[in-house]
Amino acid sequence: MPVERDVKDIVQSLVSQEGPYTVERPFPTNRLAQVDPFIMFDHMCPVTFKPDEAVGAPLHPHRGHVHLCSRGNERSLIRGLHYNRFEAVTVMLQGELEHRDSMGNKGLLRAGDVQRLTAGSGVVHDEGPSPNMKRLGGTIESFQRFKLADPAYQDVPKEKIPVIIMNKFIVRVIAGEAFGQKAVVNTKVPIQLLDVHMESGAEFKHNIPPEMNAFVFVYRGEGRFGKSHQPGKSGQALILDTTGAASFTAVANTESNLKFLLLAGQPINEPIARYGPFVMNTYDEIEKAFADHAAGKMVLVKPKFEMETNRQHDYDPTNKDSSIV
Repeated sequence: MPVERDVKDIVQSLVSQEGPYTVERPFPTNRLAQVDPFIMFDHMCPVTFKPDEAVGAPLHPHRGHVHLCSRGNERSLIRGLHYNRFEAVTVMLQGELEHRDSMGNKGLLRAGDVQRLTAGSGVVHDEGPSPNMKRLGGTIESFQRFKLADPAYQDVPKEKIPVIIMNKFIVRVIAGEAFGQKAVVNTKVPIQLLDVHMESGAEFKHNIPPEMNAFVFVYRGEGRFGKSHQPGKSGQALILDTTGAASFTAVANTESNLKFLLLAGQPINEPIARYGPFVMNTYDEIEKAFADHAAGKMVLVKPKFEMETNRQHDYDPTNKDSSIV
């Protein structure tokens, strides 16, 4: 029997207003800087817009990290420029998301779909999610040796995402390997990203690679987690210990269903410098990122675009509606 991981910290998200969105963010904050290799995680809460009121962020540059996010609920607009050592994995929970970049690539993500964006040497892109949007997102720092990789996209329909259906829970394997299934999406930094949906009273067990740091973010319901059955509820991140243990357990409360993301990743163990939209290893690199952006030197290579084309139907393992929220 593998040794079981326990919860070493429970972090309540800080709540802020960013443009038209209410954002719950467990880190980075003064309390918790990161869970290496994850350097940011946020929950963008639903906001209802009237017709033509959806808004977003203006074009902005990024350099030096990997962004994973789950978005849902109708349409809004986010625009951004991502540059160097950055990968984005977008998981649609509900609604649709149009995306395009300055090099002519474009696509449409629907509920349950996944996109991997490797910014590499630079890409400018627009994203148009739905109003009343909901998003779960984590940002991953990439190894320094990948910072000049060519940019690339990969759009994956939900039909290609492995789904494990057990007696009282469902697991979508978004990234990495779990339950004998390998995700189509693979980031340069080894990670696991699991979307777990549990019925009330259900028990979930999973072996996390012992070399990976890990945390859970609860986005619906309440449950108990880890060896000591620590309570966790929506809006909280539960940071798991790093004692080399592999097994992890979660139990949903008997009063409600439980939904959470389990994120685990190989630590980078490299210095981090942050400023504005850039995350690099040093502040000299941050200054160069701003200078390159101002001089128009970021977007030099057209991103490779891969679109999986086997969409056949709207897959919903719960058979309740077209959403996976």
